[in-house]
Amino acid sequence: MGLTKTIIPMRPTENEIRITLILKDDERPDLGAGMQIVIDKTFTENVPSGEVMSEKTEKEFTIKAQKAIDYYKTIRSRYEAVYGDKISKIDSALKL
Repeated sequence: MGLTKTIIPMRPTENEIRITLILKDDERPDLGAGMQIVIDKTFTENVPSGEVMSEKTEKEFTIKAQKAIDYYKTIRSRYEAVYGDKISKIDSALKL
């Protein structure tokens, strides 16, 4: 499974900061050829106006983003377990 991740900092507001997690997978033929976006999720944390990101907030962002990645990997492994290489075998067996 070829996964790539990108974290994008969003413009902070008066009392919250946000990051967006983009996760791409290059092994999702059900979504199309090549790298496909499988997660595009924004996480938000409240912070007092004018303050920088604390270590606690950094840890909260990390935990939330990692949970999203782990959930996707679980779903992806279920997909692989159900279908395995059977879809390509069915495709190869069909005559046009």
